[in-house]
Amino acid sequence: MLSTITSGVIKGIEGQKVNIETCIGNGLPNFNIVGLASKSVIESRERIRSAIIHSGYDFPHGHITVNLSPASLNKNGSHLDLPIAIGVLSSTLVVNSRKAKAYAVIGELSLSGRIMPIDGVLPLIIAFREAGIKKVILPVRNVKEASMVEGISVIGVKKLEEAIVAINNELSEGDTFPIANYSSERIEECDYSDIKGQEYAKRALVVAAAGKHPLLMIGPPGCGKTMLAKRMPTILTPITNSELLETTIIHSVAGHLNKGSNNLINRPFRAPHHTISRAALLGGGVYPMPGELSLAHNGVLFLDEFCEFDSGQIEALRQPLEDHKIVISRQGITYEFPCRALVIMAANPCPCGFFGSESNECTCTAQEIARYRRRMSGPILDRIDLQLTMQEVRYEDLKFEKIGKDKVLDSETMSSMVSDAVRFSKLEGRDEKCGNISDKKIRDACLLGNLENKFLENAYDRLKLSPRSYIRTLKVARTIADIEQERKVSIEHLAEALGYRCSEYDIGKD
Repeated sequence: MLSTITSGVIKGIEGQKVNIETCIGNGLPNFNIVGLASKSVIESRERIRSAIIHSGYDFPHGHITVNLSPASLNKNGSHLDLPIAIGVLSSTLVVNSRKAKAYAVIGELSLSGRIMPIDGVLPLIIAFREAGIKKVILPVRNVKEASMVEGISVIGVKKLEEAIVAINNELSEGDTFPIANYSSERIEECDYSDIKGQEYAKRALVVAAAGKHPLLMIGPPGCGKTMLAKRMPTILTPITNSELLETTIIHSVAGHLNKGSNNLINRPFRAPHHTISRAALLGGGVYPMPGELSLAHNGVLFLDEFCEFDSGQIEALRQPLEDHKIVISRQGITYEFPCRALVIMAANPCPCGFFGSESNECTCTAQEIARYRRRMSGPILDRIDLQLTMQEVRYEDLKFEKIGKDKVLDSETMSSMVSDAVRFSKLEGRDEKCGNISDKKIRDACLLGNLENKFLENAYDRLKLSPRSYIRTLKVARTIADIEQERKVSIEHLAEALGYRCSEYDIGKD
């Protein structure tokens, strides 16, 4: 008998619907799976055979052929175990084939028939909903993740026999799991008020957060670069529902949510070690998976000891910093991963870290310093909007409580500045943050006067800016104007933006 079960596979971070056709005919006992199935899918034959037997059902002895359609699509993943098993049992009339057509099925089987949690549930559920399927059977530990998608009922099962009962009895809406309640409340464990003596850097962090501008901090060890970066999530605007769904899809595909208890509620913060491989940072593999840059989508990616990263990895950041996506090609198939993350980098001015220090002597030779600085080329620095030169914190800075008339900036104050800037930008008709606005739109958003144009022209010639750095300077200036709630970009805004592009150490240059 021929049966058809609906399931799906993952392509990049998108779900693709797959039909599993099963036919049991006469002939010598055999179990074949066709349709561009990977090794993990082919190996499912033994798991399915054992699971069916240990669940108390007879495994058919005829010639079994399973076709995964469309045949042109690569099939990979152990989540096809359960739908293939349901297809085999549907062909032997154990499962009602008519009722089974109303369901999509995903899940990995153990030899005993238990259903194990899987990766990539969220994009699969979205693909099923778009295909018009209303009910999905999946591992019970994936229910919380799947319930983020509205308009579809999810039925969590622990064993193969439970999946069979769910299909044959046609569970009603009241028997399915309710939609989980997700909160975007942020968890604040640290505050910028803990950091003294780096108020200039805090101001730059506000600009970076308000406009999604890449930021590089250059300074000696212990000046607070890491502390500043780790507190960035406390001042970002709360994550929206659409952003939460986008980010959770990426983490789901990467296998970070398959236990059903680690769902995201805040913007992600990723801080990979500098020994990370290129594939782990940017994404890759035989079946490409998202890297750290994509896992930080809608959040923060912190690259500490930036000059210690492999130079090839540093240069590979050029396109993602501009296009906010990573494109990978494998076997004629193109995979695209979004990476609209706020990238923060921290680096020492030299290998020992004390070049230019007033209190410590640099022990590096000129050749070592030149070799170290060459790890960051001009093209990559050209794409970094904010470049800060930081100095050691003096003892007097640790004691003070006020700067002029203003108190030390804390996370609450900085968060309010960021939120007000974003709100002002939206009121002006700019839905995107300035770091993400196209070049054409940013010109219209600034509308410089004669004095501002003359000032920027002089700066362009004297500082030897490139057309790219000119556009990025405009974007930073627009963000600063938004923070100040000013519609017009003034010379003061341009001057501050240009100040962020000039590093005292001129790192990256000989």
